[in-house]
Amino acid sequence: MSTQAYLLDGKGKTLSLIDRKSMSELGFSEPGDLETWLASCKDQLFARKILWLARQDWPTDDQRSDIIGLSDNGDLVVAELKRGRASESAITQVLAYAAEYGPKTPEQLAQLYFEHSQKTGATALIEKAASLNEAQSRISSHVGENEVNQSQILLMVAEGFEDKALAICDYLIRTIGEATFSVELWQYGVFPLPSGEDAKRHMFLLEQMLPPPSIRAQIEAEREAAKGKKWARDPKRMEFMRELASHLSTKGIALHGSQGQPYSRVIELKGQEVIFQVPRWEPHPWMKLPDSLRLDADLAKHGLQESHDKDGFWRLEFSDVDAENLNFETKFGDRVISIIADLKPMATPPSSASTPSASEPVKV
Repeated sequence: MSTQAYLLDGKGKTLSLIDRKSMSELGFSEPGDLETWLASCKDQLFARKILWLARQDWPTDDQRSDIIGLSDNGDLVVAELKRGRASESAITQVLAYAAEYGPKTPEQLAQLYFEHSQKTGATALIEKAASLNEAQSRISSHVGENEVNQSQILLMVAEGFEDKALAICDYLIRTIGEATFSVELWQYGVFPLPSGEDAKRHMFLLEQMLPPPSIRAQIEAEREAAKGKKWARDPKRMEFMRELASHLSTKGIALHGSQGQPYSRVIELKGQEVIFQVPRWEPHPWMKLPDSLRLDADLAKHGLQESHDKDGFWRLEFSDVDAENLNFETKFGDRVISIIADLKPMATPPSSASTPSASEPVKV
């Protein structure tokens, strides 16, 4: 590492070199120490404001990520940490994590944040959410009006990098084009302060290696432009959602926004959440039900088709409504109200193949 650290004596007007020590020499570990240091700092870490969502998470049975967060512009931050030098295998790891976390919705990230807020011990989150609602609120407040997880920042953080790892990352950065993810290499160093009152304190230096900071702004601008082309907000869908929410509110049915998703609304039904969405990349609007609710009527009565999303949730699809050509009409709002009236609670959450048991419809 080319960075040198000095202790400045302002009175004596002298500099004293501080020797850099490796993590292993100092007895520091990656998950218990390095990860905790980073998780405790959210303002301007990696030149961003980050809300950390998870530590030591298992996105798959054979993968364990280090630390996952959200920047205040909505980008997902996937950080792979190494004690010592990082090899090219670290690149494979961080790309694999991006493939797992990249498709996650704001709701799934809020659930991830809430679950990791319950963890205790050496790898617990520093800033926790006491409930799922608080997790959603924290994310919403952090990102504001920005879309959530429409692009990813892949960070590799190590005491040094092998030449092959540097070459691969440099190639990725130069050829990534309009992809909605970017790769960054950050090198750190730990410098014990001289003995005395600061004997147990250390200086921690963090330096961006790739891409050079001078071109980082250009890379981010290109990524945002690409993201803007793909995820530009559709005013027709947004107006449809506003009119639907207004119509339902006249019947006492409350909807609230789903963070980072302008075409999605959450309907509160006696403590249960039903998601109504006009998806950007699917042909029809749909309602997603929690396991605790089912429709107490024939699907044909409401002109619906049922399906399950990739996470197993029950969806009611408006197969006769074209999501690309929306114009809100009162009869559609009344149709949604009729569906809501026919939703019923389940005595016990069923599996996707279970047959619902009889129960009273939900009153709204």
